[in-house]
Amino acid sequence: MKQLKDVTLQEMLEQANIKQREVASLLELHESTVSLKVSGKREISLHEAGIIAERLQTSTDQIKHAIDFAKCKVHKSDQPTLPRTG
Repeated sequence: MKQLKDVTLQEMLEQANIKQREVASLLELHESTVSLKVSGKREISLHEAGIIAERLQTSTDQIKHAIDFAKCKVHKSDQPTLPRTG
């Protein structure tokens, strides 16, 4: 089994020079909906993941992993940081 990369879907799209506008066209969705899906704030269907995976020449597992990875990054950045003392 191939190792999944810890990158977000947004990073994958940027590396491939693919705009969310193109993904929206491929999925026949509004750009704002695609933005929510790419960031992990809205669920992506297996069918949608398959279309994106085909365009990026990767697996649907990698697409799902990239979205889950984005969710983790969002939750991590939402956590408050404690002020430094001393």
